[in-house]
Amino acid sequence: MKKYERIIVILLVVIFAIITPKISWAAEQIVLRFAHIMPPENSQGLAVQLFADLVEKKTDGKVKVNVFPACQLGSSEEQFEMTRLGTCDFTMASLDYYAPIEETWKVCGWAFAFKSNEHLINYTKSDAYEKAIGRIEMDYKLKVIAVNWIRGPFKVLVSKKPIMTLDDFQGIKLRMPEVEAQLKNWSAIGAIPTPIAWPELLLALTQGIVEACDSPFDLVYDMKFHTAAPYVLLSKHMYQPIAVSMSAISFHKLDKEYQSAILEAAKEAGDWYTERSFAGFEENKKKLIAEGAVIIEANMSEWRKNSMEAAWEMEKNGEWPAGTIQEVLLDTEPK
Repeated sequence: MKKYERIIVILLVVIFAIITPKISWAAEQIVLRFAHIMPPENSQGLAVQLFADLVEKKTDGKVKVNVFPACQLGSSEEQFEMTRLGTCDFTMASLDYYAPIEETWKVCGWAFAFKSNEHLINYTKSDAYEKAIGRIEMDYKLKVIAVNWIRGPFKVLVSKKPIMTLDDFQGIKLRMPEVEAQLKNWSAIGAIPTPIAWPELLLALTQGIVEACDSPFDLVYDMKFHTAAPYVLLSKHMYQPIAVSMSAISFHKLDKEYQSAILEAAKEAGDWYTERSFAGFEENKKKLIAEGAVIIEANMSEWRKNSMEAAWEMEKNGEWPAGTIQEVLLDTEPK
């Protein structure tokens, strides 16, 4: 073989080696998995399916997201671990569920921490938030791809007996997730927090294992909590965004165009979900009342005072890094 022919052959081999993986990758449909704990038919479940549909549309079918709702792939904690390891590709939860891996987010799940949705949104646009999601990706391989999925429009307390004052709340058996900061928080306010998995909550209320729970208002009717606990206190104790996360391992394997499509789809689905959550408030309220629920409004100033006093005590005792309340809450309050 002549010298120039050898050069041509080498060049062809190099070119083939470079383009073959791309041709193979492009020829195959990329299938990703999204696990979550909610029923597929409620607003959150519908938003996840919308996200999956948008990803497929934006990538011309090259990327498909299979959705596994209602704890099909395990509990929230198990879904987190699978996503972190890359055996699942997406999961989602409110910021407080991330507290075991991001200490500053313990404050985000603290009752009465954020004073309004505007306050919450200010935080998600802050340097403190950017630092937090950077740590989560670097240390735990979870990439937060959206935080604009706001449960709506706030959290409430649902109970088997009426709660009008903080005195009514003392000693009540309150369902809480297995999140340490929340257990300490509600204990400090006067409840007896009882860890119960979300899918088991309605049965626990029905059987009297717990007397109350907190819930995003838009889920009370969908989850039928009012059938076992008809009193709904509009406590507004938490304005709660959902952080949608993708395995950083999976994300960085994708071409840039697919990464962009996923980020766009997550934001669009979040905007749809938030608008639906907020718009459905009056409709949900009417449906609850029609089925026998009692909507209670009360002055929550004493609750807020006690809760935030406990938060400062937690920071003083090293529950989260010094300066967290200042950076996450005080610096982001609407002016």
